[in-house]
Amino acid sequence: ILIPRTQYNLIKNTRMTDGSTHTILMFFMNNNPGIMIHPLDELAGQGAGSTDRYMAYVKDPNNLTMEIPQMFEQLEEDKKNMEYVIPCHSRTGGVIVYYPESIAFGDGI
Repeated sequence: ILIPRTQYNLIKNTRMTDGSTHTILMFFMNNNPGIMIHPLDELAGQGAGSTDRYMAYVKDPNNLTMEIPQMFEQLEEDKKNMEYVIPCHSRTGGVIVYYPESIAFGDGI
């Protein structure tokens, strides 16, 4: 599950009850060991009506992949004037979703 950083910080820092040492995030992770929650800043304001959005998916190469036809490569440094310039290049094909319903979005969180 990917959520905006504001909501992630809220569940990470909010305790369950007055006497508890567990936060909401710790409680969720302990009760759902197969589910990971990560912050993603790009989801803030991306929902309908500029609301915050969450994204849930199963991390499985049968559902989605990120295609990288050319890996990141650094070439030999080149000295120009009083500095070194290091040419780099890479290419990405983006994320390919093979099954439309393998990713879920929710707006207004």
